[in-house]
Amino acid sequence: MQQLIWLIKQYFKTAFSKKSRILTYVLFPLASILLVLALYSMESGDTEPPKYGVIYDEQTVYGEKAIELMGKEGQAITVFETKKEAEDALTEEKQAAVIIFEKGFNQAVDQGETKHVQIISLKGDVVNNTVKRALEPKINHLIRLLDLSDGNQATFEKVLADYEENAFPVNVTKVSSTEKTGKILGATMLGVLSFFLLTSAGNMSDFMAKEKEEKTYYRLLSTPIKNSTYVLSKIVASFLLLEGQIILTLLMMKFGASIDPGVSYLFLFFMLSLFGLVSVSLVLVIFTYSSSYRVMTSMKTMIFTGSSMLAGMFVPLSLMPDFMQKIAHIFPQFWLIDGIKKIQENGDFSEILLNIGILLAFSILLFSLATYRQGKGGQKQSFV
Repeated sequence: MQQLIWLIKQYFKTAFSKKSRILTYVLFPLASILLVLALYSMESGDTEPPKYGVIYDEQTVYGEKAIELMGKEGQAITVFETKKEAEDALTEEKQAAVIIFEKGFNQAVDQGETKHVQIISLKGDVVNNTVKRALEPKINHLIRLLDLSDGNQATFEKVLADYEENAFPVNVTKVSSTEKTGKILGATMLGVLSFFLLTSAGNMSDFMAKEKEEKTYYRLLSTPIKNSTYVLSKIVASFLLLEGQIILTLLMMKFGASIDPGVSYLFLFFMLSLFGLVSVSLVLVIFTYSSSYRVMTSMKTMIFTGSSMLAGMFVPLSLMPDFMQKIAHIFPQFWLIDGIKKIQENGDFSEILLNIGILLAFSILLFSLATYRQGKGGQKQSFV
C-alpha cells in the first residue's frame, strides 16, 4: 500500500512539475468547455415571440382569420392602417416583417390560390421565408375548409367555428435563455468535455512511455515494486486527475456560469466519472498494444477523434444517416450522452440502468484486455 501511495505521489509530482503542464492538464480543457458555454449563453433574457405587422389593402375575412390563427401560435401581431406606419416600424426594428394582403386576396382564396400576399422586411429572404412558412399553412387550411363548404360563406363560417372548437389547444410558453442554455449538455458541450477527458487520460500513457524510454520503469521493477502495483498507481492517479477536472468544471458551470443542465449535478458527476473510468481503461489498452511511441500517439489520435465524431459528440446524431446512428451505439460516448438525455427528459433513473451497465462493461472489458496483454509480455515494449 505504501508503494502504491508513493507511486501516485510521484505521478502527480511529475504531472505538475511545470506550470505549463498545469495549463495543459487542467486549465486548457476547462477554458475550452467554458468557451462553449459562453457561446451558448450569448443570448440572454427571455425569448420574445416574433413581431409581425399587417396591412389590409381590402377588407378580407380570410386574411384576418389567417392572422388570428398565427397569433394563437405565439406570434405578436400589429395591424397598421398605412404603409408609412409599417415602414417606420420596420426601420425602427419594432417589427421583424410586415405582411400585406393586397387587393384581390379574397378572390384568390375563393379560387383556391394563395396570391396577392406580400411580405417585406429589412433582413431579406431569411425572415421572409420564415413568415411565409408560418402564414401559408393557415391560408391553405382556410382553402380546404372552403372546399368542404362548397364556397358557401355561411357554411364556411360554421365549419371554421366547429374546427376551432375541436382543434387541439396550443399552449404558448416563453422559454428563458437560461433554460435553453441548460440543455447545452447535448452534443457540443458533452462532446468537448468527453473528448478532453479522453485526452487527459491519454497523458497517463505518455508518462508510462517516457518512464520506459528513460529506463525508470525497469529500475522500479528491480525494487520490491511489482508491475501490477506500478500499473495500478498510474490508473488511480490518472483517474483522480480526471475526477479533479470534472469537479472543477461542474463547479464552474454551477457557480460561475449559473447553468442548469436539467439533471442533478451529482448524477452528472457520477456519469462523467464512469466515462472517466472507461477513458483510463481505453488508454491503458492503447499503451499495452502499442509497439512504439509513434504508434501509440497515432492510435490515440485516431481512436479519440474518430470515436467522438462517430458517437455524435461534435455533430448531432439526428443529422447523421441511419446506418451511422446505429454505428454510434458501439462507442461509450454514445451511452454517456444517451443516459444524460434520458434523465433530462424523463427523470427516471431506472431508464439508464442499461447505460450504466454498458459503461461499466466497457471498463471491465478494456481493463481485461490490457491486463491480458501486460501478462503476455507487454512490458517488453521499447519506446524510443
